[in-house]
Amino acid sequence: MNDLEHATSSSDLATYADDTQVFHADRELENIEKVINEDLKNSDEWFKNNDVTRNKSKYQSMVLGKKKKVFNQDANHISM
Repeated sequence: MNDLEHATSSSDLATYADDTQVFHADRELENIEKVINEDLKNSDEWFKNNDVTRNKSKYQSMVLGKKKKVFNQDANHISM
């Protein structure tokens, strides 16, 4: 798992034991979704190449931001 960070190009990773958080900050929700989805796709390829299976049922997403900005946008486009 130490080299998983090399599979992601734009997101940041935080890991603890076998848990990993993928996060990205941007002013536009569409950009966040694009970056996170691309890096999740790259992570899936890393998992496949390293004979590891991720448990998609444990995946969750969360969007943080200003109330006006976040609640006026649909944040359900992150592919888990």
